[in-house]
Amino acid sequence: MVKVKRMMETDESGVQRQFMPITHVSAVLGLENITSGQSKVLSVNGKSGAVILTKADLGLENAITKLPYASEDTDGILTAEMFQKIVNGESGTYLLPIATAEKLGGIKVGELLEVTEEGILSATKQTDFNFTKELKQKLESLKILKAGANISITEDGTISTTNDNEITSCSQIKKVYSNSIDFGDYDYSGNPNLLSTITSDYFTTKDNVTIVNENRGVKLTFRNSGFGAETGNVVQIKPKTTYTLSAKVTVNEDFVGDLSKIRLTYRKFPGGNILLGTNLSAMLAGETKIISVTGSVVEMKQVERTYLRLDSNSQIVDGSINIEYIKLEEASIATPYQPNLFESPYYLTKDEGAGLTTEYKFVGIGLEDFQDPNKYIWNMTIEYINKQLQELNEKSLNFTFEKIGEV
Repeated sequence: MVKVKRMMETDESGVQRQFMPITHVSAVLGLENITSGQSKVLSVNGKSGAVILTKADLGLENAITKLPYASEDTDGILTAEMFQKIVNGESGTYLLPIATAEKLGGIKVGELLEVTEEGILSATKQTDFNFTKELKQKLESLKILKAGANISITEDGTISTTNDNEITSCSQIKKVYSNSIDFGDYDYSGNPNLLSTITSDYFTTKDNVTIVNENRGVKLTFRNSGFGAETGNVVQIKPKTTYTLSAKVTVNEDFVGDLSKIRLTYRKFPGGNILLGTNLSAMLAGETKIISVTGSVVEMKQVERTYLRLDSNSQIVDGSINIEYIKLEEASIATPYQPNLFESPYYLTKDEGAGLTTEYKFVGIGLEDFQDPNKYIWNMTIEYINKQLQELNEKSLNFTFEKIGEV
């Protein structure tokens, strides 16, 4: 039998196809007899009667036949370009009848590709709006985001905060606002306190003077002493700015001496110069009053530290004085005392930058229904959380927040 070589050509799409050369009818042996009715076909490869010819019957098992190219609505050949589009998530779903979930002609089925039992190949479109597991882990690792507290993250990547109804119905949740008295029985309607909460640990004493914590401040006891007590370094005021220093003072019945000599002063070192100061000249033994002093300084040069002093201006006195609610504020008058929530012992937060947080506006998740700030865990505002999320992905993410009250 003569072995005939196949003749191939490449079409405009780069696919090789077999073609048959034009043959003159006279070259086909017996064609003349067949066409004139002198011969007939009895069988094809042993098949007789009405038969369906297959590619195998004609020796064309491996012949390339012309198929359409696959599209979103047409079965066909998947080109390299089309495959790249699927991988890149630029196209939708393609129906590939030969596809299986285990193998797809070298296409790796994984996070980006999915094949159903019916042979449908789906490409997960990867965009900035996809909330991946990796991103979810990053978000959950942020200290400000604690899923299960006032934030939940669903499997589809939706971030939600506890709504206001849930907050008001939960006795363990408290809110703190700059104009609120809901917390620690302090009036937050005034100006922020620039001083940390003053306790006896802040002071050093000498000359037979003792100091202990009592009520919302300290108790200073003089035993025929001419000095008093002074603190370590406290916040430094700015020049050409008006400040008010105030405190609640009680002169106890046991006090003997000239009250005009008892002073509360704010000083600088070196030099000990008084920047703000007032005395108890308007008080009597057994009285309780709010004392205050307002002033400003022209400059603050060569200042190593600033501090508070309670003393008797070197005059010998005897007895005890209670001083509470010590407050330094940027103002021309004294406003109601409030603790400095940014400092010890609260440390609610530090300023993270302009526009990220608003002073004293925080949402607290209480461990117990106490008014004590030390019993609370504090989370950042929604505005701060949104800022962190935007930094995590400069483009937008698929997340939503429900508003927590009126913060």
